[in-house]
Amino acid sequence: MDGAHPLGEPVRLAGVALLLATLLTPSLPVRADQVYYPEEVPPPSRDVTPPGFTPAPITSGPLIREPLPPPPPEKPRWNRYFLPVTTDAATFVAGGRTIRLAGVDALPRGGVCKLSDGDNWPCGTTALFALRRFLAGRAIECFFLRSDKSDPLVAPCRIGKLDIGLWLVTQGWVKPEPDASDSYRKAAEAAHCAGLGLWRDAARDATCPATN
Repeated sequence: MDGAHPLGEPVRLAGVALLLATLLTPSLPVRADQVYYPEEVPPPSRDVTPPGFTPAPITSGPLIREPLPPPPPEKPRWNRYFLPVTTDAATFVAGGRTIRLAGVDALPRGGVCKLSDGDNWPCGTTALFALRRFLAGRAIECFFLRSDKSDPLVAPCRIGKLDIGLWLVTQGWVKPEPDASDSYRKAAEAAHCAGLGLWRDAARDATCPATN
């Protein structure tokens, strides 16, 4: 017997009975050929390996754009300058920068020194001219960080493999700073004892070796 549908359509009781019978029927065993296996699909990745390189390994997840690693810290390097302008025995103006030799102390260009008779002599200017003769138009190289904006910039400098600061100390045209290397201090002592450069006609120190 059919009943009335709430919306006015007839309800077939026979269909309802068939549905109930199906739900109450015990499940039959599933055959092997009826087992459902999920479809294997390639992982969601994109090969961006350039030609000629080993492909990257296949991943199981999406591509992740990693941030670039920070650049390595800057290292000091030798910087070359041609025709530097010298303003005293330890200072260059080159490449728009003022560079002062590390480890040495020079007299200003107008500095004077005393002779044994009490007269002055222009040792600052003489030391500057000695440096200019030594450079003879050759390029210099100074060792520093390019990012160093100090003014003046303090750095060791060289011509070829010859340390300019050490040459000046050896010739007696500059004095070593208190924190200078042992080689600078020993060279200054030898120049002083020999009466070179700034120590021209100066009294010998008691620590100097005896001369024959």
